[in-house]
Amino acid sequence: MYLKTLQIEGYKNFHSHFDIEFRRGLNVLVGENGVGKSAIIDAIRNLVQEDEFGRTGISEGDFYKPYDENNSPAEKIQISAVFGDLSQNERVAFLPWTALGDKAKLSLSIENKTNNQGKYRRVIWGGVSKNSIFEWELLDLIQCTYLPPL
Repeated sequence: MYLKTLQIEGYKNFHSHFDIEFRRGLNVLVGENGVGKSAIIDAIRNLVQEDEFGRTGISEGDFYKPYDENNSPAEKIQISAVFGDLSQNERVAFLPWTALGDKAKLSLSIENKTNNQGKYRRVIWGGVSKNSIFEWELLDLIQCTYLPPL
């Protein structure tokens, strides 16, 4: 299994729908400063809830904000990933997420509205619908290791 595609909208410098496709094996993100390389990595880490300190926080600065002061920030952040080339065992394990055949989909939506504790409402789901059954244990099966830049 590997991360096949990632969709981002409303997150950091990604205002409208942004898609990136990955290939099996090593993928390299190259670009000028400020184009979103770190935002792509941060989006993946938020989606799979991987943080070396156990944080899953989103701040006001994570919502896309246009340079024009007259425009308001994004109403929500949408991050979705499709995992491809699932093995037979992975197809069984990720069955609730696999309405796409041999692919599993994981999605995260974060509203730009804080609750009483000052935290943003997060909704995470597997499959094509927010109403799909979500099993938190499946996140543990996704192996993600963050190697910080040198």
